[in-house]
Amino acid sequence: MSHTSIPRCLLLATLAFTGLARAATVGTWYEINEVDGNFSLTYKSKTYDLNVSPATYLIDDQQWFYDANLAPQSPSAINTAVEQHYGLLSGSLQTVGYCDSGSCSGAAVTNVSPPNGTPTSTFTADQAFDYLAVHLGKGELVFNWSVATDTFTLAGLPTASISNYRAFLGPQILATPLPAAALLFASGLGGLGVIGRRRNRVYGPTPV
Repeated sequence: MSHTSIPRCLLLATLAFTGLARAATVGTWYEINEVDGNFSLTYKSKTYDLNVSPATYLIDDQQWFYDANLAPQSPSAINTAVEQHYGLLSGSLQTVGYCDSGSCSGAAVTNVSPPNGTPTSTFTADQAFDYLAVHLGKGELVFNWSVATDTFTLAGLPTASISNYRAFLGPQILATPLPAAALLFASGLGGLGVIGRRRNRVYGPTPV
């Protein structure tokens, strides 16, 4: 083997190892199709029956589980990951509250782990949210609601596995209030009447 081929082999081996290391950190998004708030999740080779509340406004095909770490775990990075996964424009999600390992901003978390009951973790934000990312061990749970809520409860999963919550408010489309819409319509009709009268004065009545 020549002297030049040795460094080349080392370089190829390094690149291959780097590629394997990167591939090992890439996870898969799994769709959660249940809209009633009940679903099963396999985590650390064990299957848990979970319950999510509120379930009324959960959007079908928009609950997901990612089976690897989303890194880095900063609120802004998770914000970007959620936007990209749901096909939202960059910067369209507004962070309304988060809790990272016990340190909260604009929100609070209450964990209850009874000895013989179902463990629950409840996240409450100061403002309503319609997107939520929950860090689960080395994975991520993401939820989306059709109507914003300010409280979320996840039951059935060991609370020690849940380290972070991040709540976002998506782009909101505000409907025109009915009184304003009626006023706008009346203004349009009034404008047409003025134009008609002015035309009659200039050109005379339209022949029938």
